[in-house]
Amino acid sequence: MFASDKGGVGKTTTALNLAVYLSGKGKKVVLVKTDKNEDLTRWKQRRTDNGLSDIPLVEVYGDIRDELTRLAGIADHVIVDCAGYDNQEYRYGLLASDIFVTPVKPSSRLETDTLENISATVRHAEKGNPDIRSYALFTRVKHNRMQAKITLGKHLAEEKGVISPLKNFISELDVFEDCVNEGAGVHDAERASSLSKAKAQIELMTRELGLLA
Repeated sequence: MFASDKGGVGKTTTALNLAVYLSGKGKKVVLVKTDKNEDLTRWKQRRTDNGLSDIPLVEVYGDIRDELTRLAGIADHVIVDCAGYDNQEYRYGLLASDIFVTPVKPSSRLETDTLENISATVRHAEKGNPDIRSYALFTRVKHNRMQAKITLGKHLAEEKGVISPLKNFISELDVFEDCVNEGAGVHDAERASSLSKAKAQIELMTRELGLLA
């Protein structure tokens, strides 16, 4: 499950790129939309219009636990994209998810400031779902702002009670946006600037999360 207390942090872009990659590896993937905006719906329509492989999209609201459990019985991976604010779908989802990821741009104080509240929400959810694994994912990292990533990573690794950062991160690359605009993920593309780097970052994140052997 991808969620945050703030919008625009890269949840949807990361979730759909993960879905495309896993689907391309032969896994049965379902995307779950719990946000009432139409970003994922439009992305899927563009995907269909461009003749790309189908990735099922399910829309569910409120207490999403039963639906997530049902979908987990028929898919290898259920990828949940939550709205960018504290909401009931996010809180119920924490009780039914195996892995929780909150994307954050390390150079943005508006985003890093959310990590304390998010961590508190996750720790509370762990009482009902003690096996959930929770991570912060650094996204939209600019090559000239790497020190912010390093500094925040060290801080989160040392701070007790705060979500641990993944070692791998996602750079701010135009190819991510270009692919989303076409209903695609970077693993659908064959040629683009920085494409190899973008694909590698999605693959490394996937393996660090333990989603592929």
